[in-house]
This record gives sequence, structure tokens and C-alpha cells, in this order.
Amino acid sequence: MPQDRLTNETGWSVDNGYVTSAVAVPSPSNAEQTWYIVIRQPLDIALHPARVLLYKLLLLGVIAAVLFGFVAYYLAAYLSRPIEQLARSAKRVQNQEPDAQFPREHFVLEIAQLGQSMQGMTQSLLGKERELQDTNASLEATVAQRTAALTQANAELLNLASHDGLTGAYNRRRFDEKLAECNLLFRRSGRAFALLLIDVDHFKRINDTHGHAVGDDVLRQLARLIQETTRVTDFVARYGGEEFAVLLPEIEAPNSPDVVAEKIRAAIAQAHFAVVGPVTVSIGIGIADAADGTTTELIKRADQQLYRAKSSGRNRVA
Repeated sequence: MPQDRLTNETGWSVDNGYVTSAVAVPSPSNAEQTWYIVIRQPLDIALHPARVLLYKLLLLGVIAAVLFGFVAYYLAAYLSRPIEQLARSAKRVQNQEPDAQFPREHFVLEIAQLGQSMQGMTQSLLGKERELQDTNASLEATVAQRTAALTQANAELLNLASHDGLTGAYNRRRFDEKLAECNLLFRRSGRAFALLLIDVDHFKRINDTHGHAVGDDVLRQLARLIQETTRVTDFVARYGGEEFAVLLPEIEAPNSPDVVAEKIRAAIAQAHFAVVGPVTVSIGIGIADAADGTTTELIKRADQQLYRAKSSGRNRVA
């Protein structure tokens, strides 16, 4: 063993080891022998304080780890909660929900600034969206108004294009179109139609005596009486001047036009006309014929019958 100090483990006991420590006892330099103080102790007893310290350190480590875990979890939750709120609020903004709120106060300055910025951005976006919605609603209302006005204008133009401005009956242009349609249907189905030409008796005298304004009132009342006397399917038009034309499509019997014409004549003769008194009309009837080359021949026949009614004394049906 060294002269100053010796520590070792020996196997003096079968069951347990020992820790042995030997220290030389100071002696004169000329001494023939060196004395040692030797101490031995069982290994379990010798290492017990170290083991206790190890256990304490392990326990402290576990406690520290648990505390650190709780602190880390709390800090993570505290830091992530505003981030999660930001994400939820951003989702609400994406879904166009108006009550999205962002965290604007936090001990982490960057998170607070981010929340304030996103809140401001959201309010700005929602404000712009409301402005766009208001503008869009205004534009839609304007478009709807203009569309309605355009539709009304188109209807008025169509009405002006097909109706007489004075009497409200169909005009000559629309009469020519309807006459062609009736003739085409007659050629296909074989069911005849009739044309009534109605002329006001002594209308020039009315204008000369009472003026054109009164004459216009007479024409308007005549058109109304003719429309009220005929069927919905019949076609009433102002043919020109004081002359009206009525198309009777698909007549049921050969004498049907005579019945309608007489009904019109009687209704007008019995009506009261302000200022001018009684007014009468003469009516000529023409029935479509398969031998007609054009509708002009039908018009000529009706006109000839009208002339015959006037020649017979007026207020007649021929």
C-alpha cells in the first residue's frame, strides 16, 4: 500500500463487501517499522449516504420535471389560446359572420399587435363589404327600375306600333297582318272567316258642324261600342278615317256575320252621343272564298256591300 493513504474494497465477508481505509502513522525516519491505522466498513453502510443523496436527487428531478411540465403546459396554453382565438375568428370572417372578435390585449406584445391589426382589418373588410352590398343593392334597384321602365316603354312602343292612337283599336298595319293570318288559317283548315267594314254615316257633317274634337270623341265611343259588342276572339281595327274593320275568325254558320253586324249596328243606333245626338253606321259583309287569289278580293267584296248598304239609305247591313 502507499505510504500516505490507501482505500480499497476487500472480500473478507462472503455475504457483503467492505470498504477499507488505511493511513500511515507518522514515525521517525529511522524507524524500522511503519504503523498504519486501518478502518473497514461494510459496503452498504459506507455507500448509504450516497444512495440517499442519489434518491433525493432523482426525486427532486422527477418533481422538477413534473413542475416544469405543468409550467410548460400552462405557458403553452396561455400562449396558444390567443392564437387559437385568432384562428377561430379568422374562420368566422371566412364564413362572413359579423361578430368575429380578435384578442387585442396580451402580455406578448406581438400577439396583441397581431390581434389589433386583424381586428382592424376585419372591421375594414366588413365595412367595405357593407358598402359593396349597399352599392350592389342600389345598382340592382336601379337596374330593376330601368328594366321596368324599358319593359313599359317597349310595351308602349309595341302598342303604338299595333294600335290606333286615337281610338285604341288596332291600326291598319296590324289589320293587314291579322287578315293574312286569318287567310292562312282558312287555307289550312277550310273554316271560313268574315270581314265587316263599318262606315259612320254623315261623319263629315259631324266634323263640319261640331268640329274635329267632337268627331274624335265620336270615333272613340264607336270603337268602344264595337269592341263591347263583339267577341274576345274577334279583331277590331280602325281601317281609316271614320271607317272600322272587324275580322270574325272561323265563323260557325253562314249567317253568323249578319247577326254580329246587326248587333253592332243596333248598339250604335241606340247609343247616346254627347253633343251630336244619334249616330248611325252602315256595314258591309265579306266572307272568305277559296277561289280568292288574294285577300284584296275579300276586301273588295266587303267594300261593295258597304256601298250597297249606304245606297240603300244608310244605317243598314248588307
